[in-house]
Amino acid sequence: MTKLNLDAEKLQKLQRLTATNCYEFLGFTFDLEKNSLTDNLAQPTNNLSEWAIQIFTTLLIHYSLANPMPPTGNLVKFKDIPGGYAYEEAFTNRAIEPIAEGFGEKP
Repeated sequence: MTKLNLDAEKLQKLQRLTATNCYEFLGFTFDLEKNSLTDNLAQPTNNLSEWAIQIFTTLLIHYSLANPMPPTGNLVKFKDIPGGYAYEEAFTNRAIEPIAEGFGEKP
């Protein structure tokens, strides 16, 4: 567990955006009550790298600026995001196709 440096205002905004006091994201758990970040995949004695802390803190700060929005259940493609058309082909070639080839006929 690593303490993050999020100020009280950002923590309050994050608490309004979620029904729970924890965010789980990419193998990490952020506890709003403790203002702490835990790597769920690492050994308990491992400390998080400074890089991971900075990335997660940046994501949370930007997320705290968002307005609550209920899930729509619709998937969004890169081309549907502003400027995303420039990344869609690269994403398809580097992420989707290798995964599809790995699973083959058994997705």
